[in-house]
Amino acid sequence: MIVFAIVVSIVLALMWSTVWFSLIEDSYYSSEVRTILLVLFLGAYFLQIARLVLLRHRGEMRWLVIPAFFLMGLISHLFLAALVKDSISALWLWQTGDGERLRWLNESVIVLCGFANIWGTWTALKGPDLQTAEIPVPQWNQGKSIRITQISDLHVGPIIKRKYVQNVVEKINALQADLVVITGDLGDGAVDDLLADLEPLRSISAPWGVYFVTGNHEYYWNAAAWIQAVKSLGIHVLENQGVSLSGLWLGGVPDVSAHHFAGMAASDPKQAMVGSESGQFKVLLAHQPKSAIAAEAAGFDLTLSGHTHKGQFFPFNLLVGFFNPHVQGLEKRNNMWVYVNQGTGFWGPPLRLGVPSEITLLTLKGIKNPVNLSQGPEIVKNSI
Repeated sequence: MIVFAIVVSIVLALMWSTVWFSLIEDSYYSSEVRTILLVLFLGAYFLQIARLVLLRHRGEMRWLVIPAFFLMGLISHLFLAALVKDSISALWLWQTGDGERLRWLNESVIVLCGFANIWGTWTALKGPDLQTAEIPVPQWNQGKSIRITQISDLHVGPIIKRKYVQNVVEKINALQADLVVITGDLGDGAVDDLLADLEPLRSISAPWGVYFVTGNHEYYWNAAAWIQAVKSLGIHVLENQGVSLSGLWLGGVPDVSAHHFAGMAASDPKQAMVGSESGQFKVLLAHQPKSAIAAEAAGFDLTLSGHTHKGQFFPFNLLVGFFNPHVQGLEKRNNMWVYVNQGTGFWGPPLRLGVPSEITLLTLKGIKNPVNLSQGPEIVKNSI
């Protein structure tokens, strides 16, 4: 944690310095205005450092966390915009000393980034959209179908609170699915501080129950305590095990990083297959899409994951594919389907820029004559 804090502090210092020298230093502001802006820049930087150092030791501190996380999103966009602006300035050969033109460009960049972050914050806080997909099941007779609602990466914590969770639960129940699954990263904080915010999850209604697997963030905040809290809400936790549900085998594994934490079982899709029967359609719940490789080898027909957030906001949505074999939506991986939920909540900045949060409704539908199963069905987006 100490090394992580030092690295992040250095990176943030470089980002804020770049923005200062690109957008403020050469804008020909008066000394008084520059002094005020310098104080604001330094205050923003140290606010972020304070969040980094104190969050794990002083409770939620929403008064600190909310502005610090918002500034994280803002500095990300200002930093990128500063680099782009400097490249444009060099290409256009701005005249040295042309203060008004340069100041206009700098202020335009700042205003544009500010509006982008406000819009992204509204998108994040308004709640999830609905994504639907239909998956053919050759093991079943035509007419048989099962509806599964998936949520993932809710990240209940300092920003996402009970009101947001209640909204998600109401949308889940409105779908009237047979089964509800939660594919990890349910919380982001000490579970004892968040019990009241998690309470609406007890009201999720599904005839076949609600099932949960851990994500990497549960392990940052005492996974054993989180697992116990989830069970107390009436939610079934699958840890390298499965359950038979009317022609469906539902397996679940801990996050792929679980073995790095003392006393926690390693993810094992083969173990989650034990007890399944040959005629069943086999579904694995696994937080990270990286588990799809082992899930395919174990013989699963479908893996449901989250974790990626599809990058959550620009420009990270352009980079996330370099670190994950699957990023968003429904894809075919040889003989196995993979669906990646892009997050029902958000992590860090309350920011969803071009990447809305989602609740997923998957329909597993029996088919009589399976043909051309390599082509994935369209993903349909709706608001709920």
